[in-house]
Amino acid sequence: MSATTLSAMLPSLMKLEGVVPQPENEKWSDMIARINVPGRVVEVAGETYDYFLEVLPPRFMRGWMFAFAEGEEPLTIFWQKDCKFYARRLSDQEHDQACGRVPL
Repeated sequence: MSATTLSAMLPSLMKLEGVVPQPENEKWSDMIARINVPGRVVEVAGETYDYFLEVLPPRFMRGWMFAFAEGEEPLTIFWQKDCKFYARRLSDQEHDQACGRVPL
């Protein structure tokens, strides 16, 4: 992955427009399904943020933001802002850009 390319993309990826709020008492499987929709910003619990931060080493990390991926799946970025936690799965095209496979 090209850290420079992903860094350049972060401002547009982390926009908080149309955030899907976190439902109360959400099941793990429902939360995973919400996160796995490319291009959608979802609010997640702090425990979810911590889980993905700790389960595997981040592919990229800067401050309160990190990129997670298992195997060859597209990156999911997680970040904290104003005491809330968010996640956004990259589309295949965004993932290729972040990895330096196609120009911005």
